[in-house]
Amino acid sequence: DLVKLTEFKKRKPGKLSGGQQQRVALARALVIKPDLLLLDESLSALDKNLRVEMQVELKEIQKKSGITAIFVTHDQEEALTLSDRVAVMNKGKIIQMDSPEVIYEKPADVFVAGFLGKANYFEGEIMEKDGDTYIHKLANGQTLTYQAEGDYRLGDKLTVTVRPEKISIFKDKPEGISTKGTIEFVTYAGDITNYRIELLGQIIEVQEQNHVRSSRFSKNQEVYVSWDKANTLMLT
Repeated sequence: DLVKLTEFKKRKPGKLSGGQQQRVALARALVIKPDLLLLDESLSALDKNLRVEMQVELKEIQKKSGITAIFVTHDQEEALTLSDRVAVMNKGKIIQMDSPEVIYEKPADVFVAGFLGKANYFEGEIMEKDGDTYIHKLANGQTLTYQAEGDYRLGDKLTVTVRPEKISIFKDKPEGISTKGTIEFVTYAGDITNYRIELLGQIIEVQEQNHVRSSRFSKNQEVYVSWDKANTLMLT
């Protein structure tokens, strides 16, 4: 009943779908009421749609059973969807452990930011500062002007990091701080459009929700990009 297989209880394994077989394996582990349940890449063999469906069901089952579960995965979305707490490891050490929201929105360093989700990086050092406005001298010699929360000092060598979905694109120069770039590539992906933009001598990625039926911008178009200071991550 817990894994929703009551009507299939007399079927042979070969007559069950991949998702149903995964539920059987889960039921066999849960029936002995373990203190701790280890799920090691347990959804990796499923196709995407079934995998997403099983993520939701697996979380519901875990909540109903009340058994603590450790879920090992390299799938970023899976880690965020299933977890109450996420631990990101590198070379056998836990780099950061927190709620999925904190791990994603406030990663401890560049490794965590890149491991869980996509990110754009501007490496360099703080050259000028005026309140919450900074000018960053990049490794290629160009400068990036941006706003950030926190107290950083001149000369600090940091990586300015921004998630693709946090960046806004404009045809005309908007109010406030923005940077001009050129769209190099456009990929339509149904619910979102992915843009690759040449900006200050490097390529950044921008992800935009499709509120209209077609992409708003095209290849080789000059645009302005900007983001809110709350979305500027200053990482080492």
